[in-house]
Amino acid sequence: MIKRFSRWFGVCAAMGIAVGVYAEVKLDDCFGDNMVLQRELPARIRGTAAPGERVTVKFAGQTVETTADAKGDWIAKLQPLQANSEPAELTVSGPDNTITLKNILVGEVWLCTGQSNMYYALFSKNPNYLHTDSEAITSQANYPQIRIAAVPLHASANPERVSRMKWQAATPDSVKSFTAVGYLFGLNLYRELGVPVGLIRSCWGGTRIEPWTTREGFKSVPEGGALANFIAARTGGTEQYRETAQKFLAAQRSWLKRAEAAVSKGQVPPPAPAAPAEFGTTDRSTPGALYNAMIHPLTGMTVRGAIWYQGEANMYQWYDYRWQMHALVNGFKTAFDNPDFQFFFVQIAPYRYNRDLPRSCPGLWMAQQQFADESGCGMAVINDHGDPEDIHPHDKRPVGDRLARLALNRTYGKKEVACDAPRVGEFKVEDGKFVVNFKNATSLSTADGGEVKGFEISGIDGKFVPAQAQIRGAALEASSPQVAQPRYLRYLWSNTACGNLRNEHGLVPAPFKIGDVSREDELAYLKSRPGLIYEYDLFAGTVNGVMKPAVDRAKEYAGKELTRLYYLFVLKDKQGKTVFADISLAPFTQDLKIVGVPGSVVRRNIASPVSDLRIRGNVPVLVDGEESRTGNIEFFYTSYGPRNIKGIRSANDKLFDAGDQPSGSADPGYGCLQFHRSNGAPVVCFNRFSGKRNADLGFGRCGGKNPDWTFSKGGLNYTSARLYVFGDFK
Repeated sequence: MIKRFSRWFGVCAAMGIAVGVYAEVKLDDCFGDNMVLQRELPARIRGTAAPGERVTVKFAGQTVETTADAKGDWIAKLQPLQANSEPAELTVSGPDNTITLKNILVGEVWLCTGQSNMYYALFSKNPNYLHTDSEAITSQANYPQIRIAAVPLHASANPERVSRMKWQAATPDSVKSFTAVGYLFGLNLYRELGVPVGLIRSCWGGTRIEPWTTREGFKSVPEGGALANFIAARTGGTEQYRETAQKFLAAQRSWLKRAEAAVSKGQVPPPAPAAPAEFGTTDRSTPGALYNAMIHPLTGMTVRGAIWYQGEANMYQWYDYRWQMHALVNGFKTAFDNPDFQFFFVQIAPYRYNRDLPRSCPGLWMAQQQFADESGCGMAVINDHGDPEDIHPHDKRPVGDRLARLALNRTYGKKEVACDAPRVGEFKVEDGKFVVNFKNATSLSTADGGEVKGFEISGIDGKFVPAQAQIRGAALEASSPQVAQPRYLRYLWSNTACGNLRNEHGLVPAPFKIGDVSREDELAYLKSRPGLIYEYDLFAGTVNGVMKPAVDRAKEYAGKELTRLYYLFVLKDKQGKTVFADISLAPFTQDLKIVGVPGSVVRRNIASPVSDLRIRGNVPVLVDGEESRTGNIEFFYTSYGPRNIKGIRSANDKLFDAGDQPSGSADPGYGCLQFHRSNGAPVVCFNRFSGKRNADLGFGRCGGKNPDWTFSKGGLNYTSARLYVFGDFK
């Protein structure tokens, strides 16, 4: 009988007939003993089994059956659960095995993610990373209803299902290594809601936003196409991956034949073709790689949402951060199958960062504020708890408290919990003073009882000086004896500016800039300055390869010393809106023949460092008032190549960017007039002088292949473009 059965089994196996052999049912390892399941939402449970195998999930009186798909994946959804503080068991069973999870609670589950300020633990043996009052906080952490889990640091080229995390109750020992922001946020929720709280730490110090973002997230925003394609081309199973792999393998096969032929003749083989960038090393900086390894393994769960503390690593490309935040959140909503995914984040704290870019923080702060306004996601403002000399402020209690306030008010409907930072409401200029009324405040005060810090004021000339500010209830008056006719007021407009202004709830206003002047008036002022040297129609094209100025007054300044240069770009976009940017800098020459569009007066190629770069204007990707103590320019009348002959920081030999090489020809060519910050980031670029509206023209970093807008035809975004070159003389 046994021999007959064995023989029958072998015949069936040879013929490919199913004989009822089952694989063990498995759960993704984000599910485990001691975990918290999300209440009031369909609770997802995910795992693997043999294709077509039936799986049964039982919990809290519910029984749900599902079937593994052709890949062996299955997911079950429990009907929304009520909060439960009594430990319960969850079972998952298939034909051959049953898994039982013990000590399961039902409550609120949150993801804690970002970079080092989120990773920052409550306790460290290194005093440089020791949280304020660490011993007092950790010694009181006896909360069996708060459960924590941490995802180990790793990156992956493809989405993973293994998180390597373990759930445990909050105890004095377990919370020591846990995220301080996350724990303090969760503790506030637990005390206010009275339900179990589950917290998952998934963060990594020094990481940018791109590695945490999904391909679908990048696809959801117009600016994210290139990154979405990059991730697709390195993700197994996609059409882009197959195409990239086939091209790479074809090149390798072709090279192998040529190499073998060369060796057979005793010759040195030709260089092997390089692997495509998409097949390069996967690490914590690779777009999508941290989502794949540290977030995707969690997406079989249901979570309420995420708290996010990140941005420091994206400081010097802040002009992309607004849309990148949209991509991040859109991707999380899709990945967790939760259109109502809650998201609250921290506006990064003041810190000195690069001393050559003293106003790069306002750029990121504005990008974060714009994202918050557009998305409705809450932003916790913490500029009163920054440390200009330490990128990791040691006291995370205000951070956790303000994030919790946002969640309690907006997610859980506790409207009595104040959560919104004071915002500028109506303002006016009266008797030489700015009078500013604040929303989200009934009274203002200073945290230290001293004078209000951080305000600066200027006239229409944009020359800011410190302002004296007086509190008047929920309003504030600001003035300076140095500015008789104030037109602009700004608050905390530098990297290291820490504020002390607050409302009655201890919440603080974010940095801001306001003006009692229209953009038309500002532009009229900028254009009316004395010292006009040249004026150009940037869409006029060239004559004999040269773009001639419409106005040339250089001879009027013969013998005078040039003390400052101004490049005023005035463009009208396709919607009829005027955008302008005034780029000023210390003179890089006293020869006025070479300060205009290259080749227009004299043929000279210049690639030069510059100093004291400043920006005014209304271009969205530039911060009004931004400064760069150093920078560089590329003024080429010839064509140019991508080789970084000057060794410019962050420049790439394979891309057209801040470090390019002009051709050796004496004839006019493609041409470029470019300004870059000290870190190589573009400010404004105008290339292809002969292109008319097909010229390459743009502000900030180009979203295409080449950062400096080369080959972009960015001029097509505008209907007119003029450049005015001014100088200060003495």
